[in-house]
Amino acid sequence: MKRIVVLLLTIITLLSLVSCSQKDVTTQEFIEGFELAGFPINNVQVYTENSDPNGLLGRKGQYYAKFNFNHNDIDGCTVEIFRNHNDAKRRQDYVNMVADTSNLAFLQKYMVLEKNYLLRLPHNLTPEEVLMYTTTFEQIIDPKLEVTSVSEYFDEHLSFNNIDEYKENIECEVVPIGVKQVGFRLVNHNSITIPLVDVSVVYLDDNGNMMDTVSDSIELLNPEHPVFLLPFCDLENLENYTNYEVSLSPSLEKSYSIDCMDAVKTTSSLSDNQTLVISIENTGDTTIESIDVVAVLYSHDKVIYAAHDSIFDLMPGSKEFIKFDSPYKPDENIVIDRYEYYVNEAYSY
Repeated sequence: MKRIVVLLLTIITLLSLVSCSQKDVTTQEFIEGFELAGFPINNVQVYTENSDPNGLLGRKGQYYAKFNFNHNDIDGCTVEIFRNHNDAKRRQDYVNMVADTSNLAFLQKYMVLEKNYLLRLPHNLTPEEVLMYTTTFEQIIDPKLEVTSVSEYFDEHLSFNNIDEYKENIECEVVPIGVKQVGFRLVNHNSITIPLVDVSVVYLDDNGNMMDTVSDSIELLNPEHPVFLLPFCDLENLENYTNYEVSLSPSLEKSYSIDCMDAVKTTSSLSDNQTLVISIENTGDTTIESIDVVAVLYSHDKVIYAAHDSIFDLMPGSKEFIKFDSPYKPDENIVIDRYEYYVNEAYSY
């Protein structure tokens, strides 16, 4: 650990030499930054539109600059530069999807998304090496980034190795909805925000055979902040299910989302015991890119309906309304007598 702390302090000092201009960081500046930081990079290949093995460089929605390099004799290190954050995020999601559906080891990557830059590192680097590359990569992009306590930085990230400890402190209550569906009420009893939690449910028939499997996820699960997940499913496939199995998968990879929950103000009203209207206001000073809301409707203490909706790009000082209608007609005599609603997440980048 002492070696790592000394090296990272050296990195912080050397990176003060890197340009602070507002233009995009170039491939050459990344290469020089890694070399200044003392990383054993070699076999550097800067690609052009003609030499890119993927044939993606310069195409719409793809990276416009890219280079590969080795760490000692470990290949597969890559930096890709995009025109905007959304393109970089789509590329990250695509690479994750391919890796998740393949057993090929070379596809399993650590990935760091910062603004419009994507760093991809092979799985056989050590966690300590990945952390040092991550910190260097971020400071090349933003030399003003402050690292006030190096040892605290490493202690915080290395503690993420014990994922089971954090998982045990996430409460997951299964909530039956009608006769065919289930939702999940989650509460994070850890002292830290969990960057991402995936919840999956497998529906089974009488013989234990899988009928359907669905999943949902929540970004930035804050301590003691209840959320409600409602995985989408095809209800026609669940006509005869008799049981289900639930799995919870928290992730402690660093999140690049900025939590905006404190800036969200809500009010609600129930009209004619049939329609729930929720107002969502951005009281902060920055645009909130995404707000996810779930409504749970009760009749005689039973959940009769649950639904979710989202708001995108809510400007500072703006207010929008979300409406949830009961699926039952007035003559069916099913009256909503109670409701809950959850602002699951509110974030930008």
